[in-house]
Amino acid sequence: MILFSAVSAALACLLCCAFTAVMIRWGHRWGLVDRPDRTRKLHERPTPVGGGAAIWLACGLVLGGTFLVANPWGFHVRKDWFDLLVVFAGGTGITALGLYDDRFAMRGRWKLLGQIAVAALMYFGGFQVSRVSVFGETWDLGYAAFPITVLWFAGTINAINLLDGLDGMAATIGIVCSAAVAILACLTGHLGVAFVALVFTAALLGFLPYNFPPAKIFLGDAGSMLIGLMLGAMVLRASLKGPATLLISAPLALWTLPLFDTGLAILRRKLTGRSIYSPDRSHLHHRLMQRFGNNVYVLLCVGGLSIITCLAALGSVATGNDVIALVTITAVLVGLVAGGWFGRSELGLLWRKTKRLVRKVLRPAPAAAATDEIVVFLQEGARPWDAIFRQMCGMAEPAVIRSIVVEFHHVRCGERFHAMWECPCENVELPLVELTVPL
Repeated sequence: MILFSAVSAALACLLCCAFTAVMIRWGHRWGLVDRPDRTRKLHERPTPVGGGAAIWLACGLVLGGTFLVANPWGFHVRKDWFDLLVVFAGGTGITALGLYDDRFAMRGRWKLLGQIAVAALMYFGGFQVSRVSVFGETWDLGYAAFPITVLWFAGTINAINLLDGLDGMAATIGIVCSAAVAILACLTGHLGVAFVALVFTAALLGFLPYNFPPAKIFLGDAGSMLIGLMLGAMVLRASLKGPATLLISAPLALWTLPLFDTGLAILRRKLTGRSIYSPDRSHLHHRLMQRFGNNVYVLLCVGGLSIITCLAALGSVATGNDVIALVTITAVLVGLVAGGWFGRSELGLLWRKTKRLVRKVLRPAPAAAATDEIVVFLQEGARPWDAIFRQMCGMAEPAVIRSIVVEFHHVRCGERFHAMWECPCENVELPLVELTVPL
């Protein structure tokens, strides 16, 4: 069994290497290219984005061959043949969706709709959670099982997709988490899942040398969404302690960094008045890059934190103690926020917005000077944007201007500023005109 596992992993790795080399050569001809724009995409030259197709082809061939060749894993794989069929359908669907987006740049809402369709396919194919177990207590989800499962898959797909903004980032997280899922599946007796996770880990290892900085090829949306879907599906199966009963602490620990980054991205965009589909350069890897200034150091940091949370997940399942995972999750997140590495600005933004809302409800502001109504929600960098904004608002005439909102983000200088001023007087009879001035 060990020998066949090693041969299968090596074959998946080599096949992915070969397919990736083909995608590097042919990506430009097929239009699968990511071009730099000097604002958000800062790579030096147009780069192919066909990594997802290479990974999926390698995994599909190796897993398909397992059905055809007599092997020690054959019984476990054939026993779960329907699950593998669902995973193959879901993986093919999400890869096709990603390739279409990489080629034609879909709108965010249509891409999300496609992701939800794939998530629904996974649910009706049996990848669903009817009950969750925390601290030994089990809760039946009932009718909430469907939306929670779909939300889980949509979350995992987008979590990796959002983190795929730095050479080697998504592949590194995928390798660590997929290897952890393989071990987790062995601990819980899901050997078919363990084999799939092993093959997927090997395929990612075959892709990583081409994606390591400076990258010759990117995963693209096809690759990042595929990693999210596969990890989301495998960790659901590997964490089941009974029929559809999920040990919730293990998936949460494995997904600590991706889900934290996704949650803060949504929070940041909504509270600063932007669409959740609006891209920015304030994700975990961007903030760590500003701190370390070196791509490899960022990968080591993220890889190290991922290993810590994955070990906590394994320890939790092995000992049957959810406290291990939950304490580790808390420690990692508190460390990131308290150290100022990531999350402090977003949580500060939430606190100031909440405090201001409560103050408005409990104590409506009396008419006052315009400068008293200034609220700075988010500020990063060393330049005095606060003073400049206050000077601007000091010149505003309350009888004419109802509110001023400034949103400023300079990527290369590491400066970000979001603030607003509202007229303290309520004059609803004034005609309202919105003026947007790009700087």
